[in-house]
Amino acid sequence: MTSNSLHVSAVGCDNCGAPLEVPEGVSRVTCAYCNERLKVHTECEAPYTLALDDVARKLTTIRRQDAIERADLEWIQKRRKYMMGGESAPTKTDGLLFLVYSTVFTLVWGAMAWGEGLFFLFGIVLCGAVIVGSILTFIMAVGYGWARARYVKKRRRLMIALNTQVRSTGLYSRN
Repeated sequence: MTSNSLHVSAVGCDNCGAPLEVPEGVSRVTCAYCNERLKVHTECEAPYTLALDDVARKLTTIRRQDAIERADLEWIQKRRKYMMGGESAPTKTDGLLFLVYSTVFTLVWGAMAWGEGLFFLFGIVLCGAVIVGSILTFIMAVGYGWARARYVKKRRRLMIALNTQVRSTGLYSRN
């Protein structure tokens, strides 16, 4: 060999397995047998090829999986804003029951404290606060329902896109 000659490596096509001869320094080739575009990699001085379209499909799959994970994390953070006393989300029933209990309490308190001055006034103020709390609970429950519906719709849309791609390409994991 002369100093001007190029070093050629023998590699196999990542798509069809056909033998390819790749000159040193070349980073992309097209298989003469299946026309797959390939990226040439060298690891421990051993060259190999990777189908570029396969890389693009895998990258798209990873991006879609990441979008689903991001949507899930965003929902977890948003859901925390609606939590009441631990892990339970407010429901419309909670708000309505709270309103019924506070109304009954107001009537009983009013009947017992009728004409007692400050005791009666304290009961009215307390019951007003409970009624406001029940209305706010109901409003939070409606907001939670809307936020959850948006999250479910977004996640479903992302899953459909991912599943459609997986079925069409045969990619099932983040390898």
